[in-house]
Amino acid sequence: MTNITKETVQTQLRRTFLPALGSLIVMNVIFIGATKFMAKTFGAGSILAIIFYIMLALLLLFLAMLIARIVLIEKHPALQPFGSSDALAGRINDGLHSARYQIDSPGGNSFVTLICDDFIVSGDDLTGLIALKDIKKMHATFVPEAFASAHGGQDAVQKNRDRNASHAPGAVPNANYDYIIVTKTDGKMKRFAVKHGDMEQVLNFFVSAAPHIEIDPVARNI
Repeated sequence: MTNITKETVQTQLRRTFLPALGSLIVMNVIFIGATKFMAKTFGAGSILAIIFYIMLALLLLFLAMLIARIVLIEKHPALQPFGSSDALAGRINDGLHSARYQIDSPGGNSFVTLICDDFIVSGDDLTGLIALKDIKKMHATFVPEAFASAHGGQDAVQKNRDRNASHAPGAVPNANYDYIIVTKTDGKMKRFAVKHGDMEQVLNFFVSAAPHIEIDPVARNI
């Protein structure tokens, strides 16, 4: 059974720093070589050498600051709403024991999407957990005809039929997943995968559990 630990959360957060860390390391190596060249060619006290010394010092400072952020990952702003990585892991694990909808990852040791009575979260972005009370709107890349008819009438049904017939990007459901895109009360948007064939079940859950959410009965592209 999937189990999320604080280390799982911390590792996932640390990975977000890897591209910047790699770039800074490369830049520091380049500037160390360039600074040595300038000092040797024009003298350590030359203006060019001094400029390169300053730039190298700044790059080393940025690298040190980034490493500090990686080491002190519990101070990451993304964890502030949850208190700590341990608290977030505990909340997700509680949700896994009372899931209303869950897609397991192919390996079975994690999940793709988890929907509970009070939140939704993606397995590849654990700190992106969103409380249902904080969701304002929702639309999907595919809307089942029964749902469209119940919540948008014949006009919504026809729009979905026309959209599917158009074969526009995103109009024809993916063989494995469709997506719901939620808009939070602060305007930020995030998408979550739903197994093709499960969309009606998922949308009906939100209608029942979170009636404050405005759900568009017409499918839209991501």
